[in-house]
Amino acid sequence: MNHQQAMPGFIFRINEVREHPNVQPAVDMNGNWEPTATPGYNYVVSGGVTNLWWLCDGNRIRPSPLAEHKLPPGMVHYKTYSLFYSDGRGFWVLRGDATNPTHDEPWLPLCFDHDENDGFSSFLTNARSEPALRCRRTDQTWVKMLLPDVNHGSVVVESRQQGALKGELPILLGLLAFSIPIESLQQYLPSMFHSGTWQQYDMANGRNHKRGVIVEVYACPTSNGGTTAEALKDREDGLTGKYYY
Repeated sequence: MNHQQAMPGFIFRINEVREHPNVQPAVDMNGNWEPTATPGYNYVVSGGVTNLWWLCDGNRIRPSPLAEHKLPPGMVHYKTYSLFYSDGRGFWVLRGDATNPTHDEPWLPLCFDHDENDGFSSFLTNARSEPALRCRRTDQTWVKMLLPDVNHGSVVVESRQQGALKGELPILLGLLAFSIPIESLQQYLPSMFHSGTWQQYDMANGRNHKRGVIVEVYACPTSNGGTTAEALKDREDGLTGKYYY
C-alpha cells in the first residue's frame, strides 16, 4: 500500500443537469435511455448544490464564501466531467460539460482501469473497457455507496492491501453526489470528507433515472487552501494515496 499523504486541496462545483424535455430521447437496442452529446440537449437545473462552490482544504469540505467573480486569483481549471444515471444501464460519463459538449467527446459507460501492480486497485474513468472493479472486499461499504451492482464485479478478496479506488477526481465527486438524495446533498456533502479521509456510509442513494451532474474541479494556490494540478494528478494516479482502501 502506498503511503497516504494529505489530500491536495481544490475548489469544485457540482451542478444538476437534465435532458431537455422537448428533445427526442435516445435509447439503446433494449430500450434503455442514453444521454446524448448534442449541444442544447442538456441544461442546468436548480436543486442539489447547483451554483454553489466548495473548498476541499485537505482536511474537510466546506462551502466556499466566494462568488464566481471573486474566485481566488491564480485558480486554474483542472478537469470537468459530466455524469448521468440510467436505470437498467448505470452511469454514463462524458469528459467535459454536458451542456456544451465538444464533437470529439462521446458519452461512455463508467468503467475502470485495473492496476495489477498496485494492489489490484481500480481507476475510475470512461476511457477503458473494464465495466467493474478489479476486486472488492466485504468490508468496503463505499462499493455499494458509490456504485450500482453492475460495477461491483465478482472477485471478492480478503486482503486489506487489495481493492483500493483511485482515478478521475471529478468522477469520484459525481459518484458521491449520486450517493446522496438530491434534497439532502447540501446538508450531507461536507460529511463525505473530513479529517482528511473520504467517508463511507450505508444510506439511501440519489441514483434517480435521468439525473445528471456536471462536476468542475479547479486547482488554486496553496495560499488559498489549494495546491497544484500536478498534486491532484498524483492523487488520481494513486501515487500519494487512494480515495478508498
